Amino acid sequence: MGDPIPARRRPACLLALLLSTGCAPSPERVPHLPEAVPGHFWVRLAPGGDAALLDAWEAQPALPETAHAQTAAVLGLDRTFLVHTDRTRAERLARHPDVAWVHPESVAHAAAVPDDPLYPNQWHFDIVGAPEAWGMATGAGTKVAVIDTGVEPAADGLGNLLVDECWDFIDFDDDCADPRSHGTHVAGTINQATDNGLGGSGLAPASAIVPVRVIDADDYGPELAIAQGVIWAADRGSDVMNLSLGGGGAMPLVEDAFAYAHAAGTVIVAATGNQSWDHRVLFPAAYEQAIAVAATNLFDERTGYSNAGPETDLSAPGGETGADLDGDGWVDGVIQETVEGGFQAWEGTSMATPHVAAAAALVMSRGLTHPDDVRLALESTAVDLGEPGFDWEYGHGRLDVPAALRWTRRAAVPLEIIRTDSREIAPGAARVLWQSTKPTRGWLEDADGLVLGHSAGLTARHAVELLGEPGDALTVYAVAVEPGGELVLEPVDVVL
Repeated sequence: MGDPIPARRRPACLLALLLSTGCAPSPERVPHLPEAVPGHFWVRLAPGGDAALLDAWEAQPALPETAHAQTAAVLGLDRTFLVHTDRTRAERLARHPDVAWVHPESVAHAAAVPDDPLYPNQWHFDIVGAPEAWGMATGAGTKVAVIDTGVEPAADGLGNLLVDECWDFIDFDDDCADPRSHGTHVAGTINQATDNGLGGSGLAPASAIVPVRVIDADDYGPELAIAQGVIWAADRGSDVMNLSLGGGGAMPLVEDAFAYAHAAGTVIVAATGNQSWDHRVLFPAAYEQAIAVAATNLFDERTGYSNAGPETDLSAPGGETGADLDGDGWVDGVIQETVEGGFQAWEGTSMATPHVAAAAALVMSRGLTHPDDVRLALESTAVDLGEPGFDWEYGHGRLDVPAALRWTRRAAVPLEIIRTDSREIAPGAARVLWQSTKPTRGWLEDADGLVLGHSAGLTARHAVELLGEPGDALTVYAVAVEPGGELVLEPVDVVL
């Protein structure tokens, strides 16, 4: 429970409050809790407080007849009562001089484990903390667009597939059948029908899926179709969009669509790709509005296929299907349902990405609404893997869903660059790193103000790679800037 807020003895203001006459408004005395019993408030009387005060409130004593004497004494149950009222009246009661505090009746949940028979084989959910997360949120009230090959329910089905909001930008109709099963498998990680005694589970089972088809049966996804799909999903109020797709070339139309969707309040999550690259990721994950997701395996290691690069933001389980190292009879991929092949274990950054999209939906269902806040919740609470701090393989780390759900925005802090570093990575190449006191945009510039490279997205841990002649020594400037706000910079000495 949150800390109760004690009442203050202010009789003059109390009288004004009870008479609804003028008095400067006081701060709230009753905490807001993300989960509480509606209309139920605990009231603790101050020492010597008169319980007759509560006669008009139909208060119920908290002291049960079976209460152990020591328990009752420790908890102060002899002067604690349960009142059924609304928040406004509870606030008034908290200001009475005979009241020590008023607090909503909190609720707790067991760490949920669904009864789906394949859940024990879905190792990827345990790694990101799904059982604890399900006791905190299920994604109710959120919409996740799956922009992919289509989404089609199979035997187990999805928790909530919004077929009326589907659009197919390949055939230009409202039939989002999935000839490749790729989008269906992806959607299952987000929203597979859960706790129904069938098949497997989904990470945000109470969310809703908006199916958008932009890739054809031959695995061809035109840039224009993807851009149109992004705008379509944003216009239909999608809170999150998942793009388990990508190409090696820039996609300016999709970049414009991403800017539109981000401005509309949509969290964009995209796959880094499966080419085993060490220095770049696929588009559109490379664009700054996207949370770019790399893949990890059963042992929290980067998979052999996952791309790495400065644009990587997070990592999540993508699986490896070459072995069954946990000995459960399934290869160690991500297990979800396909259209005609039943449940199958697949691997890829495509499979990692929907874990993050589902986590974003869970976070948004708890009240965060701005995409940048959701990004901060996910990135700042991730489990650090690889090199300390941000790195190109894992980004800010591996997704930790319960930690993200517990995240709250901290008080404002001054913007400063608190650490800089330069590391030679090869003759003629160096990586410049710097850390700011809060997430910002960042870049490197020379003494004349020429930009030499941008760091990836909104982050507190910045990295830019420089190339030049081996042995060259130079001074560059690390820059951190808040969107539309303050800018700071620090010099960094670099040897290539």
